[in-house]
Amino acid sequence: AGTLGKWGFYGSLRIGNFDDDMQLLSGSFTAGATKHIFSAGIYRLHGYLGAGIGDYFNKLDVEAGITNVLFDRLTVTLGMEYPGYYLDFVFGIGVVL
Repeated sequence: AGTLGKWGFYGSLRIGNFDDDMQLLSGSFTAGATKHIFSAGIYRLHGYLGAGIGDYFNKLDVEAGITNVLFDRLTVTLGMEYPGYYLDFVFGIGVVL
């Protein structure tokens, strides 16, 4: 959830899998900034950059990516997340309220 203006902010919570061996839940909690990049007709492109805690909620997590707003309502997000020792890709679909 966040704002998409010339500059904005966001907060993100992602829940992954439960690891039976480690008895831990994976995921991340991050917050950051958004920046409007480009507009053309029905499309608006925004970038985002944030940091928080990830992996098993125990490591620094950095993420970056782009969000494309279509028809002023639908968002499609593509990004990457780096929780310390591997790179994870993130894809999301959302709605602008």
